[in-house]
Amino acid sequence: MRRFDLEDIPGIGPAFRAALERRSLRSVADVLRVQPEWLERWFGARRARWLHDRVRGLDGEDALPVRERKSVSVERTFADDLSDDDELDGVLSRQVNSVARRVRRLGGGARTITVKIRDRDFATRQCSRTLPRPVESDQAILGVARELLAQLRSRRRTPARLLGVAASGLSREGKRTQLAFFPEVDDPDPERARRISQVMDVARKRFGDGALGPGRSLNPRDTG
Repeated sequence: MRRFDLEDIPGIGPAFRAALERRSLRSVADVLRVQPEWLERWFGARRARWLHDRVRGLDGEDALPVRERKSVSVERTFADDLSDDDELDGVLSRQVNSVARRVRRLGGGARTITVKIRDRDFATRQCSRTLPRPVESDQAILGVARELLAQLRSRRRTPARLLGVAASGLSREGKRTQLAFFPEVDDPDPERARRISQVMDVARKRFGDGALGPGRSLNPRDTG
C-alpha cells in the first residue's frame, strides 16, 4: 500500500482529497505516519477510521486488494476565467505532469487521452483520442492533450472556468517489449522520453512537484 497516493484509493474523492492535502497528506505513507487520534481530530471519528483501514488495505475485518484503476484524471477550477491560450497551456502542462506520473506509478501506459473544458457559461465540452499503443511519458501525453485542447478552443473561443485531463484504457500489457519492434521514429512514446519522465519523477518526489516541468507549467493561476 505504501507505493500508492491517496487519490489512488477508491472512495477518496476531490473534496476529501483537498482536505487531506491541507494537512500535507498526499500518499499512503503520509497517513501511516499520523497517529489515529490526530486523524480523528482532523476528520472526525467515522472518516478517520475509514481512512485508517483503507491505507492498510482493510475493509472491515477482511484485507482487500486495491482495485485496478481504469483511468486517472486531474481537473482544476479557476479563480478567474482564463482566456489566454498560453495560460491554459501552462495549466494543461501541469495537469499532464500529474496524470502521466500516476500512469507510470500504476505500472503501465494509457491508450486514451481526454481533455475537458468548461466554458464561462458552464457549457462542458470534451475531446478524446485513442492511440494505437499505450503511452506513459509526459512528452507523449502532453502532445496529444495539446492537440485536443486546440480542437476544443477552435470550435468555441470563450473564457474557460475549468480544465481537466484524463488518461484511460490503462494497460499493463508488455508495452516496452512491443515497442522495441518499431523504429523509434515511429514510436509515439520513445524510450528516451520515458526515461526522462522517470528521472523527473525521482526529482519531484525528492524536491516537490514544482522541481521540474515545462516552463509554462510553473506558475499557473488555477486554484482548487
